[in-house]
Amino acid sequence: MKHLFWVIAPCLFIFGGFSLLQDVSTTNANKVEIDSLSTRRQLRRSFFELREVLVIYGAENKALSEEYRTLLDSLARTSHNDSWRSMAIRFKEASQTKETDIRENILFLVGTAESNPVLKRMALNTPFELVPKLIEFNQKEYTSDDAVLSVSLYPNAENDTLPISFLTGNDESHIYDLFKRKVNNGGRSFFRQNMDYELYRNNTRMVLGDFDEEWKLDTSTFFDFSLGNDLVHSSKHFDFVDHQGTVLPDGISSLGSKIEQKTQTILDFFGANQELPKMSYHSYKNAEEKGLMTGNTDQAHFNLSDNSVHTVINEKYQDNFIEKENALLVQHLIGDSKTKALQRGLPIYFTDQWQREGYKHWSTRLYESGNALPLAELLNNEIVAVESALIVDCMSASLTDFLLETWGKVTFVKNY
Repeated sequence: MKHLFWVIAPCLFIFGGFSLLQDVSTTNANKVEIDSLSTRRQLRRSFFELREVLVIYGAENKALSEEYRTLLDSLARTSHNDSWRSMAIRFKEASQTKETDIRENILFLVGTAESNPVLKRMALNTPFELVPKLIEFNQKEYTSDDAVLSVSLYPNAENDTLPISFLTGNDESHIYDLFKRKVNNGGRSFFRQNMDYELYRNNTRMVLGDFDEEWKLDTSTFFDFSLGNDLVHSSKHFDFVDHQGTVLPDGISSLGSKIEQKTQTILDFFGANQELPKMSYHSYKNAEEKGLMTGNTDQAHFNLSDNSVHTVINEKYQDNFIEKENALLVQHLIGDSKTKALQRGLPIYFTDQWQREGYKHWSTRLYESGNALPLAELLNNEIVAVESALIVDCMSASLTDFLLETWGKVTFVKNY
């Protein structure tokens, strides 16, 4: 179900799947009708030929505006390689923008409609209505402060051979937080996303879809997860958010108790009494829905940036415990390790039923079948980064177990 927009784009060029004709006719001051028979193809061609994006940002808060400038200046100074995903970055504050900037560049616009008049002007020709504290599309209104809309590659109404993208919302601090997260995760490819438009709430995609050939919302690729995302349980260290009725109330309570018990085990191991941030645990029905909402189809993953854990809970994964919350907790308690195998192995060391049978079982199977990684490769961070996660993770946990028995906890932590 994942719409791998950026991955398949080059192939679509080869097979001509998006052959469309460009012909823009103005119907009134605020709307344009786009003949999509060439526009989509032209937008991508322009994007990959120019390989330069002008980011136009706006913020009413002066301190936030300075944070944008600092972040973008740092991004623009990063090394630029020949990858088709790596774009040169220029940036301007919205009030400093000239008409030629708008007509002659690939644009990425960020801010509220009030703080960024260029964004407000460009959005008039899209299916989205932006007014103070409200985003409206598909006959539905989104008014919460944490609602942020991300739109990718829409025709510039003033030069339809070039695309615009924009990130906007109801609160400029939430917009900046998501933009910063995209930059930190994607670098010069921060503009990439799975679908044409994505509405976020609390850093999670809630509504998403594509445009049709007339640049209207395509009803055949529309996903709405804005309802059924409930805080169903709270424990000492975690808030549990259930998406789309994944887990029954009794199941959440039991899950919460088990996670708190393991959390205390890890805290006792480190002898930690430090104050930890409240973490959130999100449960999903299947990998497809988790992928659409988070961009990650793994059974489980965690985000250090917002202290969240995201896990698929269904019959397929019954009794198959990954416990990524252990990794998040260990990250807070001890941080990064110079040896990535130890960083991956220590959380799994605390996971009793990792991949149902436990890491010791799977390490033994690898050794008996002749597929175990040599120690030199397991200690090589570059090899660990590209090797099979299943192989690396169970062997890293076994290495952690061995070192703890051989060195003891104090020496292990010292060399972590």
